[in-house]
Amino acid sequence: MTLLLLSLLLPEAEAYSAGRTGSSQTGCTGCHGSTADSTTTASFSASTNTVVAGDSLLVSFVVSTTNANRTKAGLNVSASGGTLAAGSNNRLSGGQITHSASTSMTSGSVTFSMTWTAPTTPGTYTLYGAGNAVNNNGASSGDGWNLGTYAITVTAPCTDADSDGYTAGGSSCGSDCNDNAASIYPGAPETVADGVDQDCDSVDSCYTDSDNDNYGTSVVIDGSTLNCSTGTGAPVSTDCNDSSSAINPGAAETVADGTDQDCDSVDSCYTDSDNDNYGTTVVIDGSSLNCSTGSGAPVSTDCNDSSSAINPAASETVADGVDQDCDSVDSCYTDSDNDNYGTSVVIDGS
Repeated sequence: MTLLLLSLLLPEAEAYSAGRTGSSQTGCTGCHGSTADSTTTASFSASTNTVVAGDSLLVSFVVSTTNANRTKAGLNVSASGGTLAAGSNNRLSGGQITHSASTSMTSGSVTFSMTWTAPTTPGTYTLYGAGNAVNNNGASSGDGWNLGTYAITVTAPCTDADSDGYTAGGSSCGSDCNDNAASIYPGAPETVADGVDQDCDSVDSCYTDSDNDNYGTSVVIDGSTLNCSTGTGAPVSTDCNDSSSAINPGAAETVADGTDQDCDSVDSCYTDSDNDNYGTTVVIDGSSLNCSTGSGAPVSTDCNDSSSAINPAASETVADGVDQDCDSVDSCYTDSDNDNYGTSVVIDGS
């Protein structure tokens, strides 16, 4: 009877001085008060909240109180994934961390350390903790507790599948934007306008295109918002006039206007076989035969491109049966009495 009475009279706090589990999310309601206490705080801290899958992270759990009567503290910590390992002032029990004995506070605070090892599956995981501050009076009266959480992002492991010395994977890894190609990595030589971002700056380099006709100059744009993929740069450097969108290698050429619209280095003109500077309707473009060299004609009004004596500017020979000046008639003399003999007055273009 005496032993039973002594057992019933033992303080509840002392009965669990070695710590309990199962209260990390609900609180220490069974031992240290029914509700959380605002004068007690429980908080996690670590050097980072992002780790690579499988890595370990040293975590601190701090229990503090503003109540000077509470001189000792305890804890219970669990994790939604990964594994915990005990550190200072605590032990592992059933996969959770709890105190190995009530721990004395210093200046109203005590820090418990532990190690959390991330799982192999990327995602967000949470550490849950309940911290209690007790007055060590052998009862729950006067004690306090509160809860804390800590979210940790687990990223994929770092890889260097293409052995280019740049890793990919989680946020703590390197910045290789294509780990399957050794020619693609941050700082790699960029090939202009090939549709590939070799240097991992999120743009494919291209040529300056001031007139927005999709034909650029030889000036390369890279690492800028001006890039080929957005249409604000050009994939080729063959524009011969980047100040006019009407002049580029794909533009329609205007014949014999003194301008090289299609950037083939010649102004188109008409075929001039007899070199009298009057051509036919056949257009010459992109050839050594062009208006600027005089081997083509700027107009297409020659009615006989086999004879340089016949063209719109030629002198008409009267009544020779030939239309030298291309006005569709052979000149002749005035014959007012229609006797087929005329005067010296020449009729032409009639």
